[in-house]
Amino acid sequence: MSRGWRQGFSHVAIPAGSVALWAGLLEARRHFPGEFDWRYMTVSRLLSARDNPMGYGWGIVAIESCGAAILLWTLLASGGPSISSARDNATIRPAPGLRMLRWGGICTMASGLAALRVARVPKLHEMLTLVAFVCLCVGVVRVVHDRTSRYVARQAPGWRARLVKGTASGLLGAPVALAGLAQAYIFYARPDLHWVGLEWRARGVPVYLSFAFWEWTTFALLTVYLLAGAL
Repeated sequence: MSRGWRQGFSHVAIPAGSVALWAGLLEARRHFPGEFDWRYMTVSRLLSARDNPMGYGWGIVAIESCGAAILLWTLLASGGPSISSARDNATIRPAPGLRMLRWGGICTMASGLAALRVARVPKLHEMLTLVAFVCLCVGVVRVVHDRTSRYVARQAPGWRARLVKGTASGLLGAPVALAGLAQAYIFYARPDLHWVGLEWRARGVPVYLSFAFWEWTTFALLTVYLLAGAL
């Protein structure tokens, strides 16, 4: 594939995957039986054949499309799995951020399939989702950081450049950190609460303690950061 075509496809992959992700999740939500409050209900509820028998397929397609788009973009952006140098036979590997994003895309696709219970491993979907989130968050911060550092250094040299890059990293890392703190607080201080659901809302539990709220927030921020990194 020529460089021009590769760049063209790489610019389309993430926007197309983002549209497929949110369109699929919205369609899955439309078929969800009863009320769906994103502040207290996780993405996994939309992907569950038990909880969402009429719409879980849309959710699975959304997750698979997103993971495939991320994987395709990392391959196109790096020029393929690897590039061999004819001069010294050395292998030029993709940047660390792209490698992390590549694994994030693979784990995202695997977590969607795990939601179908294709493997009899307890909590496999949850474990793959956690790994995917870590890889995507770390990878996208590295990519955005690398692709904007030279521009920011020219426009805002010195401490202002560090402030901009630090703020960009913190905005994405904050929801993940807050989700972990909220779960730790629930585990130790509120053992009476079961996994997050609408009963939390009925009991007046603040939304900032809800893992679902931070999960959806991270989903939205990841979409924005991936679009920024790709475009």
